[in-house]
Amino acid sequence: VSQSRYKTGGTSRLKLDVGGVTRYATYTSGTGTTNFTYRYTVQANDEDLDGLAVTSPLELNGATIANASSTSGSLLLTPPNTSSLKVDARATTIASNTVPANGTYVSAQNLDFDVTFTEPVAVSGTP
Repeated sequence: VSQSRYKTGGTSRLKLDVGGVTRYATYTSGTGTTNFTYRYTVQANDEDLDGLAVTSPLELNGATIANASSTSGSLLLTPPNTSSLKVDARATTIASNTVPANGTYVSAQNLDFDVTFTEPVAVSGTP
């Protein structure tokens, strides 16, 4: 039988591995229930293309997690399969560009400039 858990004090958190960088999903809600919600907001330049990882145990970080009888809860968790949770917040950049050949151009001739990005991009509107 699951018992409701109560959180007091600091902000408990889940340790994440996002592309080899330690990040934390922090507690946002759930005290008095059996389910807590933790949130991580992806940061600029975060990248993990093979799936981020959740690390056990849950970190109290100054918090207390206990039931109504003040019995502390277990902080161990079975890390879920997060291989499909991919993160790509790196900004796309221009890898190279090519300009038209040297010469004199006259009316109605096109000057084509080719720009190559570091990953596929989509255009909306007129760039």
